Amino acid sequence: MNNKDVAALLGELIEADENECARLEKLLARYGVVSLFQRLDEGMPLSTESLEKLRALQLLIDRMSQRDDTELGEENDYGLPPHE
Repeated sequence: MNNKDVAALLGELIEADENECARLEKLLARYGVVSLFQRLDEGMPLSTESLEKLRALQLLIDRMSQRDDTELGEENDYGLPPHE
């Protein structure tokens, strides 16, 4: 799962159009999940529970990204082109 996937999921949740999803993807790339939500919610800080859930989501995204990279490397060992 990468920033584009997360942006698409968030876009579905808020019914964002393609342009809004592209902006979400750029913000995620720049700030990460936790920081993005902190910036969106600066006027009213997130609860500790919400921050813990966002950190867990970021950890999951990071792990899935690493898994994708590993899978790509394994595919390349067999001479297959990288997945785009």
